[in-house]
Amino acid sequence: MKNTEQTPKRILVVDDESVIRALVQRAIDPTKCDLILAGSVQEGMEQIDRMGFDLLLADLRLPDGNGVDIIRHFKTKYPGAPVLVITGSLTPEERLLQVEGSGVTDCIQKPFDLQVLQKAIYQALEKTCTR
Repeated sequence: MKNTEQTPKRILVVDDESVIRALVQRAIDPTKCDLILAGSVQEGMEQIDRMGFDLLLADLRLPDGNGVDIIRHFKTKYPGAPVLVITGSLTPEERLLQVEGSGVTDCIQKPFDLQVLQKAIYQALEKTCTR
């Protein structure tokens, strides 16, 4: 008998705004994805070193550092995993300069529509198998 159940994908969400983390939780089906939440670069780095992930969703501006640093660390551990950036602080041109060459799959501007976020996450996960 074939097992039709899939292991939920694990997503690391790094954003210092608790409201954003809560919105991401609302957007994601818990039967399809396990969310691990971090509010800082340090927390995110610790999570990356602690367990495997299928996707990173990160803000660029965090209170204890630059989101690009966490993206680079994530990509060294999981080079095939997609990275989505959520930010409200940079212009599109600045975002491209900031993340160029860092392996970012997509940038989502804050405030964002939950359906746009859902679509970006599920599409990115469909294209890759990392853990």
